[in-house]
Amino acid sequence: MNKKGFTLIEVLSVIIILGVLSVITVPMIIGNIEETKKVAYEQLLENIEQTTQLYIRKNKDSIEGIKTVNNEVTISLQDLVDKEGLKTPVIDPKTEKEISLTTTVLILVKPKGKYEVTVGPFIYEE
Repeated sequence: MNKKGFTLIEVLSVIIILGVLSVITVPMIIGNIEETKKVAYEQLLENIEQTTQLYIRKNKDSIEGIKTVNNEVTISLQDLVDKEGLKTPVIDPKTEKEISLTTTVLILVKPKGKYEVTVGPFIYEE
């Protein structure tokens, strides 16, 4: 008698092996995805900060003229798009949502021509 096919033991063994492999690999893959999103988010913030620094260098006189009592100036992402070529759409890698161009960047004017840039919090497009 010539039997073709697999025994129940063979099929169950393969299913168990695949289950064990998925239990090991799926959390690793999810962790890698989360880490990649975190790195992309940090790169987004760095890109916005660098673009803001470029904006500051080009508009230093006007920034000095409009600073508030707290030595703060706010600009929008729209300003960075219009004047410094920030690429649109600006997407938050963590949420994969488009960030509104009305989101502000805070520039704190410090002594000796130093500036501190703070981005956000992000406002999302609906």
